Amino acid sequence: MLLDMIPGSWHQKIFCREVLLKHIKIKVLGNCIITAQTGSN
Repeated sequence: MLLDMIPGSWHQKIFCREVLLKHIKIKVLGNCIITAQTGSN
């Protein structure tokens, strides 16, 4: 991976990845909730 080639502390890379994954999960969850609400109306 390109990210692994960039020098830096491992925990920083892992933290960035965790934040990114969490952000994606929240976005997906938000979309599911919105579609569920519009579908029930």
